[in-house]
Amino acid sequence: LVYQSDGELCRASVPVGAVALAEERLSWAEARQMLQELVKMPLPQDILLVGVGGTHTCLASIEQELKEYDGQLVHGFQLKKTRVAYWLECLLPMTTEERLSIAGLTPQRADILPSGTWIVLQMMEMLQQETITVSDKGLVYGLLLKA
Repeated sequence: LVYQSDGELCRASVPVGAVALAEERLSWAEARQMLQELVKMPLPQDILLVGVGGTHTCLASIEQELKEYDGQLVHGFQLKKTRVAYWLECLLPMTTEERLSIAGLTPQRADILPSGTWIVLQMMEMLQQETITVSDKGLVYGLLLKA
């Protein structure tokens, strides 16, 4: 998490990622506990949740059924929590090969997308956010834009 508090740029991180979950190096219960540590901190009340990275952009691409990735359509896309939950429910029972048939899903994400989607949903629930804005750009881009 990166956020501003009292004019200062703050950050917090825990070693929870889609790859670690997919490879079962970390259980979902352990991951949930670690993620909960993030929301125990004094966070700003009014936040805009912005997601950067492959899981977010892949979900935005899937939601739009993009046959080819288009950063202009993905950047700024609003993912609703209900749709993230829907995709998690769809993805979990599928094999990697079955996931490859989903329009918008990039092959390199097929094996880890359920884990990444679970993390996104956990953060949306913990931060009590109904939507997350997807960024096709990285965190540094956002910091430079703000500066």
